[in-house]
Amino acid sequence: MPLTRRHFAASAIAALASTAVIATPIEQASSFERIRRTGRLRLGVVPGASPYSVKDLATGDYRGFCVDLGRDLARHLRVEVTWVETRWGNAALDLQSDKIDAHLGLAPTPQRRQSIAFTDALVDNVYTVVARQGVNPRRWADLDRPELTVAVDLGSSHDQIAARLLTHARVLRFESLTEATLAVGSGRADAQILAVLSASVLLAKRPELGHLVVPTPLEALPTCIGLRRQEDPRLVIAVNEWIAEARAAGRVRSAIGANLRALAGVSLSDLPPQIRF
Repeated sequence: MPLTRRHFAASAIAALASTAVIATPIEQASSFERIRRTGRLRLGVVPGASPYSVKDLATGDYRGFCVDLGRDLARHLRVEVTWVETRWGNAALDLQSDKIDAHLGLAPTPQRRQSIAFTDALVDNVYTVVARQGVNPRRWADLDRPELTVAVDLGSSHDQIAARLLTHARVLRFESLTEATLAVGSGRADAQILAVLSASVLLAKRPELGHLVVPTPLEALPTCIGLRRQEDPRLVIAVNEWIAEARAAGRVRSAIGANLRALAGVSLSDLPPQIRF
């Protein structure tokens, strides 16, 4: 079910209230010390977010480029991975409440920067629109029309772009990416805002949904690793060292390309020409 404006506001207030309660004691703990002591790195994973991460329902295993890179990061830290399922809208709260140590694939939006820390950029991401046939918003302003309905997943960077750019269009907010996509497929929504990697995979699997549009001006954000905000800087330093080395060695680009091919049969050359990794 999509959330109404009243329910959305209530959810936001509840989230802020819970954050205020837990922030003070948790800031004093060191994630770096806990990871070293336990030998485990707790990583958030979204089970239905291909090519970032996806869960094989038959085996329970996770796949995706964030999964591959998370394991690579754990090797760099010389620890094992513990996967903790979440969704994009809950990732910041899961970090604050010490359920996870890190979450790969988060955009450092202004709202998230108020509550958690971010690493250097893992990849540079561009936001796009999966639009039904007949809907072709060449500019973001073309999408912001009262007769259009746009679906997003609640609390995500897609949601925050919609809140910032769409003041006239009707915005439906759903608990998951899948529910937002179903709204487009059923005709309840005219379009869905998605980062380009997710949009490319979605249309490769379900071309009947419509087509991919990269509206102007280009909306781009770095995709980083979210960490719990704390005084001890050692985890941020260690993860940034790994990011610099992994990007320079080409492992980040290779992980993205390999998972695009494996999960959706999409190659990097199939992406819109504006997109660079």
